[in-house]
Amino acid sequence: MSFVQKRSYYFDTPGPANTEDAARFSLERAKETGIKTVVVASTSGKTAQVFSTVLKGSGIQLVVV
Repeated sequence: MSFVQKRSYYFDTPGPANTEDAARFSLERAKETGIKTVVVASTSGKTAQVFSTVLKGSGIQLVVV
């Protein structure tokens, strides 16, 4: 039997303090799996800015809704 093992991250508390880590984790997973586009929701634009900074130069497209 074969299997795939993947790392998961869980935050102790919710909030904007987790955004940069979430962006780094999404970049890590995108690189591992070949994902070419990351979609994030952003009301104020702050999340979009953080993800844009983290994904810059990675070749991964960011879509903000």
